Amino acid sequence: SYQSMTVDLYAPLMVLMLLFSLLFLLLSCSCSHLWDQYRSAAELANPGRENDISGGQDPTSLLARFDFQLSQATTSSLGQFCVQFGGYLVILYILHTGKRSSAGQDSQEKIQEKIDSFSFSSLWFSILGSGLSLTVGQYSAFMIQHGHGITLDQRVVYFLACIFNTMAMMTTTVVFFTMIILMCFVYIG
Repeated sequence: SYQSMTVDLYAPLMVLMLLFSLLFLLLSCSCSHLWDQYRSAAELANPGRENDISGGQDPTSLLARFDFQLSQATTSSLGQFCVQFGGYLVILYILHTGKRSSAGQDSQEKIQEKIDSFSFSSLWFSILGSGLSLTVGQYSAFMIQHGHGITLDQRVVYFLACIFNTMAMMTTTVVFFTMIILMCFVYIG
């Protein structure tokens, strides 16, 4: 039946998407390095603590205190975007494939109703949030080292470059993710 076919297809795809997002998280950095970044960021959140050198922290950890926020801005947002938008594209592909392969007019109409009800509008805020997080993460990484040495025009040009880089990153990763899922779908199905 249509419902059992849907559950049989969606459950493994959702598990595969979850595993892919976990892979993004684990490949971003090791958990101990992530904990060190979080601890340094929490300790240095107070501006008065930044000037206190009695703690004897390693200078490289002081320079890398913003790495936690930057790595979370890039890895979490990019992985979330890939899973959500790529999953949307894959589910639409599965529904359209099911519609083409079904023989009865009644089942084609039911599948078309599902396609029509599966709207894209709920993903807009997620796409905008992921894009904003990636753009601000890149811009912040640059401004940490070069914030006082560039003019306003250079900042605007760099911010535009961050926006275009974000669009390129999001496009290439979602195409890559969608192709992997579709290859698995074709191979399994």
